[in-house]
Amino acid sequence: RGDIVAAAAFNDVTAEVRVDLLDGTTGALRARADLPAVGLSALSMSADGQRVVVSAGMNLFVLDPTGRTVHAQPLSLATQAVGVSMDGGTVAYGDFASVRLLTEFPGFGYVSTGTVAGGATELPTRLDLSRDGTLAAIGWWDYTSGRSARLEIFDLLFQFPMASHDLP
Repeated sequence: RGDIVAAAAFNDVTAEVRVDLLDGTTGALRARADLPAVGLSALSMSADGQRVVVSAGMNLFVLDPTGRTVHAQPLSLATQAVGVSMDGGTVAYGDFASVRLLTEFPGFGYVSTGTVAGGATELPTRLDLSRDGTLAAIGWWDYTSGRSARLEIFDLLFQFPMASHDLP
């Protein structure tokens, strides 16, 4: 909607990621969060501006529009593959040979609700979710064969790959 703009920067001196939520029209600061981190890998915001997802080194954070952390969890690797549905109800992030899914249950927070398996030697490098969070577009990279990429469209609701294409 353009009502909120999210910007993030890593400060290696303080070992923090600063996330600023700005008014999309005036640029005025609406909220700020300083998150403990060893790096900044990805930043994604739901289309309605209600959730901001930050892959900060070895941690994943989900923030609300006030900058409050509504979910935090450790990651097994620093990932650039992060996606969020339009309403922020579904969050996806990359892991070794998989994409992990989180679903928000009002009053209970985010809960792990599934996994999309990749090849044993693949890492998800890019990730996007459909507006309703039922489809994932995943860019996989095989870190042992040198194959540059495999693109996959995956149905998260019925748990099956809809399309896959290997790129040289």
